Amino acid sequence: MVRKGSLSRQRFEYLVKKALATLPEEFQSFLENVAVLIEDESPDDMPDTMGLYEGGTPYRTLAG
Repeated sequence: MVRKGSLSRQRFEYLVKKALATLPEEFQSFLENVAVLIEDESPDDMPDTMGLYEGGTPYRTLAG
């Protein structure tokens, strides 16, 4: 596990881009309306959070 603050912002951004690029192609279309934001700080009420999903769950199948 990586401790908060042990990665530079540049390295973290690189790792996020790499992770998204390595998702299987069949899942790439699910990301067309997804914004990935990298913040400098965690939310005040979740100081140890390194990732947070906010939004709904689409009910779309891989087939269509």
